[in-house]
Amino acid sequence: MAHGAGIGAVNSMSQIAPAHEGRELGIGDATLIKALAEATGRKEQAIKDDYNEEGDLGVVAMASRSKQKTMFQPAPLSVRPTPPLITSPIPAP
Repeated sequence: MAHGAGIGAVNSMSQIAPAHEGRELGIGDATLIKALAEATGRKEQAIKDDYNEEGDLGVVAMASRSKQKTMFQPAPLSVRPTPPLITSPIPAP
């Protein structure tokens, strides 16, 4: 699973529509905790402990993601110049 892939599912807590419509994905807490552990590199038990303390798996997911460290500093982003825009109309064939 790619890093962060489970975060969106955790934030939605299996709901894909407003609660009054009664539609859910049918993904249990255990599956979401496992996905969150895999996506963030944390142990499942640590996530369960935080979940029991916080009561909201979405909040635990955001906190887990914010504590996640990168293995190396990424290269700075750069933007290459773009070609000039065509300002004259293109003749019709």
